[in-house]
Amino acid sequence: MKSPPENLVAENANWSPDGAYLCFVSLIFAQIVTNALFLGLFRHDPFLRSVKVLLMHYLISGIILLSITIWHTHPSSFTEFIGRFGFLRPGLKGAVAALLSGCSLGLAAQYAVHFGLAPPQNAIAHSFYGFGLNGANYFRLLAITFPLVEETIVRGYFYKAFRRGYSVLTSVTLVAAISIMSHFAIMSGVFSGAIFILALNILTSLLRERTQNIWNCIFCHVVYNFVCVIK
Repeated sequence: MKSPPENLVAENANWSPDGAYLCFVSLIFAQIVTNALFLGLFRHDPFLRSVKVLLMHYLISGIILLSITIWHTHPSSFTEFIGRFGFLRPGLKGAVAALLSGCSLGLAAQYAVHFGLAPPQNAIAHSFYGFGLNGANYFRLLAITFPLVEETIVRGYFYKAFRRGYSVLTSVTLVAAISIMSHFAIMSGVFSGAIFILALNILTSLLRERTQNIWNCIFCHVVYNFVCVIK
């Protein structure tokens, strides 16, 4: 087994594969409870059936999942949080590589839609687009802001925790599996959806591995989403 780089090793026992598995179970449980509460309110209270409430559901869910992840790692200070999660000043080469790779993958996804290889909308987009132009704009806002939460959790914590005990290949495979499970609605049951999510996870994980900087992962993910939702 290939040893992880020294700067990926943290002293906290929660920054380990076992800690990552425990955190993942906690996040799944929290997501199930949050979704159940929201769906119960959204379906039975007509006053809550609005695009703003839908947006707030995803934002609140993201904040809850991020809070659980941060609490699980027990950072003793904000500086420790910044350092362990990789919020470092990005270098020019890494940032440019992240932007170009995200843009290229986004264009590939757009071409797949254009040639009928992927659906034009996923289930989440469809729920927003049902509210018309306003809903479409809110979905675009969600698409370009949520990567900050997702990358902090997946690449900031999970990838780093897995790398403490596993090789690059195993760690990438595990975080890709986590992302595919969490993006099931986005895939819309289409194989091409899983392919692009897998490709994005490989790109962002390699950026995390090579640069140790979570900002590059966020840049790549934001640009990919931005290109995908441009119409």
